[in-house]
Amino acid sequence: MSSEANVEFDRIEPEDLRQVPVIAQALDNQWLAAGELRGVWRGDLSRRAALRHQDDRVRTEYIRALVNGEQVVVNRAYLYNNPAVTRDFLTDSPEREAFKQLLGEGTLVPFLWNEASPVQQPLFGVAEQGWQAWERVCQETRPVCLRMAWDEAANSQDGTVLGREFSRYAHDLNLMDFPALARALEVPAERQDRLRERFLAVAEFSNDRIRERGLVLRDELYRHFVVREGSNPADRAYDPTREFGAEIKQVVDLAYNINLADRLGAFALTPQGSMPRSALQESVLRWATQKAELSPEQLVEIVRRTAFEVVQEGLYVESFAELALPDVLALRQTPQWQRYLTRLQALLADPRVADPGRFGDPEHGAPAVVSAYVAMVREASARVARRKVAARMARWTPQVELLVEVATASVRVIFGAHPAFEILGEVTRAFANRAAPVVVRLVVNRSTGRSEQARLEASLRLIEGRFAGSGLRQWETLVADLRKAGFAEVTGIDAAAQAAELGEPEPVA
Repeated sequence: MSSEANVEFDRIEPEDLRQVPVIAQALDNQWLAAGELRGVWRGDLSRRAALRHQDDRVRTEYIRALVNGEQVVVNRAYLYNNPAVTRDFLTDSPEREAFKQLLGEGTLVPFLWNEASPVQQPLFGVAEQGWQAWERVCQETRPVCLRMAWDEAANSQDGTVLGREFSRYAHDLNLMDFPALARALEVPAERQDRLRERFLAVAEFSNDRIRERGLVLRDELYRHFVVREGSNPADRAYDPTREFGAEIKQVVDLAYNINLADRLGAFALTPQGSMPRSALQESVLRWATQKAELSPEQLVEIVRRTAFEVVQEGLYVESFAELALPDVLALRQTPQWQRYLTRLQALLADPRVADPGRFGDPEHGAPAVVSAYVAMVREASARVARRKVAARMARWTPQVELLVEVATASVRVIFGAHPAFEILGEVTRAFANRAAPVVVRLVVNRSTGRSEQARLEASLRLIEGRFAGSGLRQWETLVADLRKAGFAEVTGIDAAAQAAELGEPEPVA
């Protein structure tokens, strides 16, 4: 425990975090959803209008993180500069008391880069009202604050390592699989060559900066490729004349946030409306050699033995933004939320998570996590409905999927009355003779393009490993074996709806 300026706080380092810490990318003060970002670049949307849409999205992601995660790590600056957060503690209110409790119990964890305390005066501009309110909150509670290390020399070294990891990614952009990147960024095929040229320019610029002083900073990439010349990147003065600036920004932002989450051992919560982590291809170069070996047969067996009951459709809150902070606090104390967390912790901690029988166990495996999650969201919806007569409610039929990401491609396995799978992308010949990273995610209510559905999503990274030898050949085996297993193959953005309309598939053993 430490104190400064009448503020007492507890100090922790990454190894002190609980089992399921999350970082919400949407709280990054530079984040903007891909749709709004493209709209600004095309001239269809003003920057002011884009930021208005942004406020609702950020609030939704902030609450989603507090519901889905055991702890939420937040850059200190976002806590007092981001309106989606500061609105809870600007004035005396039940929301302020709930915020203080979440802060004091270590659920909401301020992350300090170099600061010695949560109230050390920032060296950059702040929203004055938010900063003053933050100081008062810290004086009234005892927050749990996180740093890479509290020893100054060690913390500085860790910060340098973080900067070098980000710089290495920028340096390696010239090695990207550009057709795969173009698909992730929704760039038409006829513009892929020009996209490649722009990203090669980013890599060349980064290499020049690295040769000069060993690092390249995100702000430097913004200034050169994203914002108007001479402007402060914090002002978001995007320059539509900078070709593919929106796409460059998406890749840079995702790499920046994933980098911190990995170093802290936290789960990166990628917002709805952003490209997935697999688009980064960062594991192509380094990560694939460090994980346990998996086999296509093992993954197909997991799919075959995993079954989920179709949960009855019902009315749920339209989005997590409907929950006020006191709702979140009360929800986290319910048996439903505790059951969800306990089952998730057990599955993540089990070294046999990739064992087909264990993964599909309805009492202890992925189905148990899904059923607990849905019950928890149902409880949250009921609480909001009792408190708020005009709460926005929407139909939700929880849809369950496994997303198996292999290098630059993925296969989406959709469960329900008529199990099906959809192939997204392809593993290129670059992996003909090298290992390919594999990540298996459990997804609840992945977007299907139906706007009337409630937006209550969970995406949980459960298995990480690699296909050794030829990643390409292993990917081809995985897809072929899924076809043999009796799952219907579907295509299109609403693959789940197509799967529901299919006749009975062949039995899945």
